[in-house]
Formats: sequence, C-alpha cells, structure tokens
Amino acid sequence: MRADTGRLIAAIMDTSDPSPEHAASVQRQIGTVLPALIAHRGEHPGDDLTTELIRGGTRTATGSATRSCCTRCCW
Repeated sequence: MRADTGRLIAAIMDTSDPSPEHAASVQRQIGTVLPALIAHRGEHPGDDLTTELIRGGTRTATGSATRSCCTRCCW
C-alpha cells in the first residue's frame, strides 16, 4: 500500500509530462490507489491523518485529533 501511495504522489507531483495521456494515467491511478488506501485504513486504522479523515475527525496544528458530529452544525 505504501509503495502504491508513494508512486501516486510522485505521479501527481511530476510536472515533466504535461500531456493529456499523463494526466489520464494519473487520474486512473487516483481512482485505483485512493479507494484501496481508504479500504485498507478502514480495516487497519492507525494513528495517522488518513485514518482520522476516514473517521470524520480533524487534526489540530499540534497534531491532536478532534471530532465533529457532522458538517451541518459544526462549521
């Protein structure tokens, strides 16, 4: 999972190929890697930002996790 995520980040940050083909390739990778990462973190939660985002929490500037009940009343 970590290697796939690393390759995705590298592909997103790669500005050496501005072609539509490269953009389409990155979009396909996003559509494959991110759902797999979300599923993995749902099954194997950790003390990390991805897990907190999946759970609906947020992290403060100091790194402590907080939770909000929903997006309707807590904005």
